[in-house]
Amino acid sequence: QSFFGQNMQKVVLRKKRKDLPTSVPICGDLHGIVGLYNGFTVEIDSQLSFNTLHSSFFGKGISPLPPTLNNTPLNQLGQIKNSDSSMQPNERRFHKKNIQKLTEEEKISKYHLMLEEAFYLVWTDTGFSVSNGEHRIFQKEELWEEFSKARPDFSIKYVVYQYYHQLGWVPKSGFKYGCDFILYPPLGPDYYHSCYMVLIQKEGENFSWQNLSSLARLSETVHKILLICTFNAPLISLDGLSNLAFNHSTFSRLIPEINRI
Repeated sequence: QSFFGQNMQKVVLRKKRKDLPTSVPICGDLHGIVGLYNGFTVEIDSQLSFNTLHSSFFGKGISPLPPTLNNTPLNQLGQIKNSDSSMQPNERRFHKKNIQKLTEEEKISKYHLMLEEAFYLVWTDTGFSVSNGEHRIFQKEELWEEFSKARPDFSIKYVVYQYYHQLGWVPKSGFKYGCDFILYPPLGPDYYHSCYMVLIQKEGENFSWQNLSSLARLSETVHKILLICTFNAPLISLDGLSNLAFNHSTFSRLIPEINRI
């Protein structure tokens, strides 16, 4: 467990499955895979390309909303008239469950990468590239500028993403937990639950005790540790990427019955 960085409180890794692989997948040659930058995320146009990326824990599939089967809403296909006395309750449940079964391709309508994931793949020379939709490939410096324009906090979020990724963690979006990232162990989301919630404190930003208390309670509820990353200086350009440093520390609430001195 050498992937625990300095000042990272070690945790017990919670497995999702017992049949763990013996080695961590390594992202191989991605030449020929081109992502489309849409102003928000980087889309991947084919499932084959996405599978190659996803095998190394990059990217995520987005389900259609509302989910459809043959262009018909599932809630319409699943409607069963209550007046149909010929069907028993257990048969109705079974029928509706079967209607709602979709293949993996039908469950996912789009594939996308976070901006941090896309730039990491470009920055580390994997062969992956990003296009603007007009058959023009972005160079590293151009891509940095485009992402920074779209999201002012991209630079510091990318520094945090790269740091934990190079330690061996698998950073994913922390949106559903109200934080910037969540960190999975090296074997990724298919085999482990995430361990940390990462919250980034920007230069000059102060968190309220109310927000911190809420996140601390949430982290306990979902069995994670809250990591707060603090920057002392902003990142102005790509040239300073390797020199920018930040501090990270764990945060948890004080419980008098447990932490009594």
